[in-house]
This record gives sequence, C-alpha cells and structure tokens, in this order.
Amino acid sequence: MRSSPPPIERFYAVDRLENAVAVLVDDQGRTASVPLDRLPAGTAAGIVLRVPLDASVPNWSRAFIDRDETARRGEGGERLGG
Repeated sequence: MRSSPPPIERFYAVDRLENAVAVLVDDQGRTASVPLDRLPAGTAAGIVLRVPLDASVPNWSRAFIDRDETARRGEGGERLGG
C-alpha cells in the first residue's frame, strides 16, 4: 500500500495573542509562537490560518486567513487544535 504524500499546507488556529506574538495551535495540538509582524494583517484570536509548508516547515510569510475554515470551526463549536 502506498502512503499518501505529506500535506503541502497546514491549518493553525490562533489561540491567543501575547504582546506582539501569536500563539498558534495546529490540528495535531502542536503549538507555535510567531511574531505578529510575520503573519497576515488581521490575525486575531480565534481565526484560522492556512500555512504553506516548505520541506515540512511552515512558511509564515505566505500564510493567509482562511475565513471559510474559521467560520466552519466557529459554527461547529470545534475547539482550537481539534
């Protein structure tokens, strides 16, 4: 059986903002702290970012706010990270 290729992007939910840093949680529950100036304008607690991966490493400069995914998770009552 062939394994599926690794994802070329990952979702990160903004858990909270601390000073000028966003604390992000991916769908596996892993956290990342990223300076706000490396993220898209409008990044705020509760939104979901779609982040392209370069060799399995998040490319924060190409991240964008995924409004559909943010709405889907908000309407479904899904908690950040899962």
